[in-house]
Amino acid sequence: PVDIWAVLRYCMLMLHSQAWQHMGLVPDPSTGETKKDLEQAKAAIDAVAYIAGQLEPRLAGQELRDLRSMVSDLRLNFVQQQSQGK
Repeated sequence: PVDIWAVLRYCMLMLHSQAWQHMGLVPDPSTGETKKDLEQAKAAIDAVAYIAGQLEPRLAGQELRDLRSMVSDLRLNFVQQQSQGK
């Protein structure tokens, strides 16, 4: 049986991918087009951060550092994309 932690990791990876796409930094795999929708990107990033917070107590070492780096990279790129839109 699949446990909830594996499901959360899977959801987090899907949201991570969506965040990059909605920041306009990665093309949509189905269309090959890049489109920027920062409202959706922010929602995806916030969801990734929340799920990461749920997973953090169960991680250690490199896995924990990778998780924190993933959230940090999303946030930094979001701020950069947001500032370019102004």
